[in-house]
Amino acid sequence: MGRPKESDAREGRQGQRPSREAGAAEARDLGREAWGVLDVTLYTRCRASSPKPQASSPVTSLDSDIDRLYELPLDEFTAARNALASRVKAAGDGGGAARVKAMAKPSVSAWAVNQLYWRVRPDFDAVVKAGDAQRLAEQRRLAGAKADARAAGAARDAAIARALKTIDGLAAKAGVFLGPPIRQRIKNTLEAIATEGSARATPFNGRLVEDVETTGFAALAALAAMAPPPPEEQRRPAGRAASRAAGSGGGAAAEKARAREAERARAHAALAAAESHARALRGDAERAAAELADTETRADRAREDVDLAKRQLADAMARATKALDRVKEAKRKASQATSAADKAEAAARGARAALGRLDR
Repeated sequence: MGRPKESDAREGRQGQRPSREAGAAEARDLGREAWGVLDVTLYTRCRASSPKPQASSPVTSLDSDIDRLYELPLDEFTAARNALASRVKAAGDGGGAARVKAMAKPSVSAWAVNQLYWRVRPDFDAVVKAGDAQRLAEQRRLAGAKADARAAGAARDAAIARALKTIDGLAAKAGVFLGPPIRQRIKNTLEAIATEGSARATPFNGRLVEDVETTGFAALAALAAMAPPPPEEQRRPAGRAASRAAGSGGGAAAEKARAREAERARAHAALAAAESHARALRGDAERAAAELADTETRADRAREDVDLAKRQLADAMARATKALDRVKEAKRKASQATSAADKAEAAARGARAALGRLDR
């Protein structure tokens, strides 16, 4: 619509003045029309400039096939991997076939975490996000800002517990038993995933083949290195205190105040490092205890197997002894029977000879 001329506007003012409601309605109509034209223009430009969809490349297709390997039940992995390598090689991609053939079969604990990634991604992402939130809270606390690190840690633990429960369900559905040692390894991997979170150099892609270890002091070093400076509102009180100290006692007092603040920051960092190291050591201790319990269980079962074998051997030896005794008895009876038969045959020969003499 064209803009009304000023003369037309004057004539309108000289004539009948439109009501305020009618003017507002006309303005809305003009706005809708303008926006409609703008929408069509933007849509046309975006449609013209948007790239056309392209067919997936062979590399992308192969990556998708590899991803599907790690979604499979654990006992199907090796056969499926070998079959995929054969198909890729038959298609003329020797390098891709070698890459597939080199894919390692996951351990049971790594397979379980992969199932969480592929089948219940929200629970996996919740572990990563909770770890990021805790790390941010620790960073803010190290910087002197207010942060509820305890609540963030509790949320992280809750996310890990929820993920572990989900993994239990997935494993049970797949017919895989997760004993205490394996569950402990899964928990350790989830804790390591939460510790690194989205800050990991290589993001998790659902292709774990072994457990992920907790980084311990290395994670704390990164945490301290990434700690942001205190926000302005947190720095102001110290600045005012330093100014007052400078006014009353000069630059030495201000320097002393800054040294105290620096010492407090180092103390916070040392405390966080000690707490993280303690958590890492506690995880190592729990893992060692679980492995010890598993070893003791296997040793007990081995002793039971040995005892059973000894009992079975003793029973077999007793049966063999009785069988030998029966063989000896049978031999004795056979010898007696043979001797009796020999005597009977001799008697029969004597009787036949006597009978022959009588006949003559």
